[in-house]
Order: sequence, then C-alpha cells, then structure tokens
Amino acid sequence: MKSILSIILFGIIISTCGNKSKDDTPEAVTSDNTFLLPYQVGSQWGLADTLGNIKVQPQYDAVIDFMLSDPSYTYYLMKKKNEICFIDADNKRYFKNLEIVQSADQKIHFKKNGKIGNVWPEYHNGTWEIDENPALYIYDNLYDLPGDFSRYTMTEINGKKGIKEFSEDIIPASYDSISYHKNGSIVTFKGYQKKDGKTEGTTITTRDLNFPPPPSVSKKRKPVEQLLAKRELTGEDKGWKKLREYKYAYDYDERYPTIVKDNTKELYAYKYPNTELDFAYDDIFIGLNQVHYNDPERVIVARKGNKFGFIEESIRQRSSGFIYDLIEQRLFKNKEGQTIPYLIAKKGKKTGMIVPNGDTKAKDSYLTVIPFEFDDITDQKIVIRNGLYGVWFDVPRKRVKIEPRYTTKPVLYKNISYNNKNFYVYEATKKNNKKVLVFSNGLELYK
Repeated sequence: MKSILSIILFGIIISTCGNKSKDDTPEAVTSDNTFLLPYQVGSQWGLADTLGNIKVQPQYDAVIDFMLSDPSYTYYLMKKKNEICFIDADNKRYFKNLEIVQSADQKIHFKKNGKIGNVWPEYHNGTWEIDENPALYIYDNLYDLPGDFSRYTMTEINGKKGIKEFSEDIIPASYDSISYHKNGSIVTFKGYQKKDGKTEGTTITTRDLNFPPPPSVSKKRKPVEQLLAKRELTGEDKGWKKLREYKYAYDYDERYPTIVKDNTKELYAYKYPNTELDFAYDDIFIGLNQVHYNDPERVIVARKGNKFGFIEESIRQRSSGFIYDLIEQRLFKNKEGQTIPYLIAKKGKKTGMIVPNGDTKAKDSYLTVIPFEFDDITDQKIVIRNGLYGVWFDVPRKRVKIEPRYTTKPVLYKNISYNNKNFYVYEATKKNNKKVLVFSNGLELYK
C-alpha cells in the first residue's frame, strides 16, 4: 500500500513541476516554438519547452552547455554526478564508451583510454556520431590560449607541449614549455627544452594574426565615436555645399545632412543636396541606432522649444512628432569590446526607445522597440523599474520581453538561432539571491 501511495505522489509531482504559480509567472508567457531548454526543478535539471512544460524529467545535477539549431541538430551537455552526458531532446544518451571532460578554458573534449581526441560529434541520418579511431586520441590536454591568441591551442602529449592553429599542428608537442608574445600583428612562439639541468630556448615560428581582408572590404570601419563627432565645415566645404553665407555649418563623418545655423535667428536647419533650408529648430544633432543590423543607422534628432523629435533620414523626411521631453545618445561597450550606439527617449518620467521603420510603405515611420514604461534603459536593452532589471527588445526576429524583476542586470547566457529567428537565454538573480536562467519570453527556467 505504501509503495502505491508513493507512486501516486510521484505522479502528482511530475504533473505539476512544469507549472509555475501566478506570482512567479510573467503575465504573458507565449511561444510558437517547439524546441526544448534546460529547466531546473529544485537542484535537478531536465528539459522543458518554451512554455515551461517539462518534457524530460529533472535528473541531472548541472547543465554544462547546449546547442539548438533545427529540430534535429540539437544536443545538451548535462552533468550527472561526476559524468558529463551528451543527450538529445528525447534524452537519448550518446557516446557512453567515451569520457567527456571540460578543460580549464571551459571547452568540452572527448577522451578514450585516458587520452583526449581533437574530435567533435557530427549529425548524420538522424543520429549523432563521432570518430572513435584510437589514433585520434593522443593528447593529455588541449586548451585555447587567451585573448589575442585565441586562434591557437596548446597541446600536451606525455608532458611535452606543442601548438595548433585551428586544426593544424604548427608546432609538434616536443617541448617542455612554450612561451608566446605579440609585436603588432606578429606572434612569436619560443620553445624551451631542459638539458643537463639547464633550460634552453629556441624561437620556433612566427605567425601573422591578420588575415587578408575579404575582397568586399576596402577599408576599416571608423569607430562609432568618430561617426558621432560633429565637424565644423571649412570655407572650401561651405563653398561646394553652397553655404558660404552662413557662419556656422556642421556635418558628421563628412556626410549629409549638413546642420546649418542661421546667422541672426539662432535657429537650425538640416540640408541634403536638393533640399531647401528651413530654420525651424532650436537644436539638431545626428544620432546613431544599432538595432537591425551591424552598421548603425543614422537619424536626425531635433528640438523645438523644450520638446524633441526624430526626423527620418530619407527623401520623404517623415517626422515622429515633437512629443518627447528628451532624446539622448548613449554608447554601450559589449564584452567583445564593440561600441554599440543607441538612442533613448523620455516622456515625462518614463523612458523608451523608438527606431526608424525600415519599411518605407508602412503607416508609421517609427517603431517602438521598448515601450515608455520604464524608469531608465541602459546597455541598449536592459530596462530598469523600481531599481530592478529586465530585458526588452521588440524587433522582428529579435524579440525579448523580460520584465524588470531581478536584482542584477541579466547577462546573456545563450544566443539561439532557430527557424530563421533569434532567441535568447539570460542569467539573472532573483530577490532571494537565486541565480536563474530566463528565456526571451520572460519564462524562468526554474521551479
């Protein structure tokens, strides 16, 4: 009788562990996608769909990594006790006769007979396969070099070290130690051998870090800071732009539009090659938004009295209307060191973000990608309300709607490209100091 009751209770737990209480669930968790994500229940991990319905019961101690692509090419690296398991969305485990290990640089490697192979699984005919040829499993250790040297891998065989460049052995594993340094774009490797109690150094090879640029790239892009810098026009520039009569004229990155200040009225106008000057603004500047693409999009920001508005940089010159109390240019430097420009706007005490609509036939010339519901916006898409952090970005193919409920800024944990759409998993800290994973639609992957 006791065992029957245990089975019933276990069934109840299973049926409810994917459901979240009203207090814990964002108001609108919706998704039209079918892929599975790591989902934690208590201290154990399983897999759930993007609505929080558990599909693989929690049984793993940790999630190491996962990769989602099309419905078949998907895997999860889960840890169970001291083992790392390679599973698919059906919880089928692969490569049981190989040991999966994680190196100091967090890379995953496969071992056979105690040796690491420079191999990785491939997906063929509905199943995952890996080359288990013992001749490939020869390394005691493999780890990528840091920073600028990340394209090189240090190899170790029987206490000797070597270097790989991508998959090619450029230095055999025959040295007691290897040092490396960079001078400009040139990397020099030096090997050291111990002989008769002394260490002797030998320069082994030099490599150029610079790859030849693609044929389509003629010159290096200017930094965002230069694109934002206002340049006062010289007499020669004023001449060919037919602006000699004006004392002050400016452009940004030597491109149109030109910003012109009236000599007497202290008002501003913007000028394209075939447009007339209309001195109707108290101030104008060029702003940059990097939302849809890698290249920042230029917009004209103007002020009339104490109200701001956007003016689209196109032949129609559509305006958003002067309805904002502030429009401000901000810059965010991501972890790759790239500077990302973005513009925020304020209505009263609320902050939001709008960007030009790329569809020239659309009724509205601007899209609201972050609604005016937040106290502030930082790092391009981190929203703040009442001192709590969330993520919000409503752009086609890149939608994130995570309400501000966290005590730390959510950090991107995984970028997922699936069925021609982009999805994101963030790591954030709840009020109870519990770190959780949160999906793009606001679903916490934790119960």
